[in-house]
Amino acid sequence: MKNIIGFILVLSAISIFGCKKSKMDCEEKNYGILKITYGLSSYRHSTIATHSGTSIFREKISAIGLTSDTLHLTPGTYLLNISSIDAGGAALDTQNGSKAITQCAESSTSVSF
Repeated sequence: MKNIIGFILVLSAISIFGCKKSKMDCEEKNYGILKITYGLSSYRHSTIATHSGTSIFREKISAIGLTSDTLHLTPGTYLLNISSIDAGGAALDTQNGSKAITQCAESSTSVSF
């Protein structure tokens, strides 16, 4: 009987603390999501996102076979350079643009290659 009561108390404590509402991850880490959709999955893709007016950038190389990928970026406006790349890393096709990123929101862009 003592074991059952102890077990119930432990479960109650876990459920009370486990249900504690916390901030969303994107609020705590201050980011928004950029989703890039690729027209062809037969190439690797390089995405360079440069925070507008700065030299701060993020680069991500996506593997062959992916039709989309995401980047987590701090809020702001980004200049984008998206390229399909060959096995040696040389750009085959390139598209430039810009995108505004908002905290906890998803922005998307796509390329035909």
